[in-house]
Amino acid sequence: FWFKGLFRAGPGDQQAYIVEVSNPHLNRLTISLQVGPDLRHLRHVGEWALGNQQPFDARPVVARTFAVPVDLPRGELLVVLVRAESRGAMQVPIQVWPDSEFHRRTQARLQFDSLYAGLLGGVMVAHLAMFLAQRRRVFLMHMGWEFAMCFYLMTLNGSAFQAVWPRHFDWNPYLLPIATALAATMATLFTMAF
Repeated sequence: FWFKGLFRAGPGDQQAYIVEVSNPHLNRLTISLQVGPDLRHLRHVGEWALGNQQPFDARPVVARTFAVPVDLPRGELLVVLVRAESRGAMQVPIQVWPDSEFHRRTQARLQFDSLYAGLLGGVMVAHLAMFLAQRRRVFLMHMGWEFAMCFYLMTLNGSAFQAVWPRHFDWNPYLLPIATALAATMATLFTMAF
């Protein structure tokens, strides 16, 4: 499917922007950018082939989503053409961010994901200690559910591809369904044991 977005730069001094497609599960993606004063006077400024079927380090911007840089003079029009292929849901949210705002938001998300994983790891260690002390299976089930939920959320938002398996892009089509099934199974088992 083809998608098109039109954006006009504001009157501020900002010229460096990031075009983001924030669905990390698109299999193949081509982003083509054109800039000009109006629709009749556009110049081609770049084209990128992206997708979760390529190694993570092949991306032009280090981010869990698909992002490309563009210089946009103030007041000019930016035309974003996106060709997307996916075996899953076809959601192609296109956003244009000032460069500094994009990186600030990306770092904040990375810090939140790291804090979440760290806190969950601490809770899992506490549950392991309780299991070893009391030998009650419910603590193991809760640990399994916590791990499965963390795995599911990190796979869903693209952080796991960035942090855990950046060169194994061939795993991407399979790990989200596996993570979903694992989270549902562990939630059911924990509920039954509780």
